[in-house]
Amino acid sequence: MAVRRATRKVILHPEVGRLDLECDVVISPPSGQRLVLFRPQPGSGTGERLEMLAVLGTQTFSEH
Repeated sequence: MAVRRATRKVILHPEVGRLDLECDVVISPPSGQRLVLFRPQPGSGTGERLEMLAVLGTQTFSEH
């Protein structure tokens, strides 16, 4: 049976700012493997910042 733990994390990203995340860790006792899931905290604006980060991640910037 897998063990599930939940916590909250804050990441300060240089491009989009503060990301407030809910973090779920599912641990498989037989193997010790972990699955880590990050979700935006509701009402924090993190979902919108993650969407912006997805757009920024596809752009290339050149110096003039």
